[in-house]
Amino acid sequence: MKKLILVMAVTVMALTQSIAQNKADSLQGYWVIESNVKTPKLNTVKFYNDNHHLVYQETVNAKIKLSDKKVQKALNKILTVMVNQRRYTADQELLSIYLAKQ
Repeated sequence: MKKLILVMAVTVMALTQSIAQNKADSLQGYWVIESNVKTPKLNTVKFYNDNHHLVYQETVNAKIKLSDKKVQKALNKILTVMVNQRRYTADQELLSIYLAKQ
């Protein structure tokens, strides 16, 4: 009886994890933040689509706190806008605008 309960629990946990992974993959693309040890307040944020093509790039002259959920939501929001735009856009200071709202 204990083995049956254990097998059912592991199966339910595995199904739950696979469902969670599918929801996280619904984002179309990814973003990368590049910085330097010598200039920590100068960050370059690059947004890529699923095909690893650069969609948008912006250089920010401020420190970006990645641990902040609001910053992550702002980056994800910009990512969805830029991926849906379907063409490369130059530095428009979108990131500065979104982070200023936070």
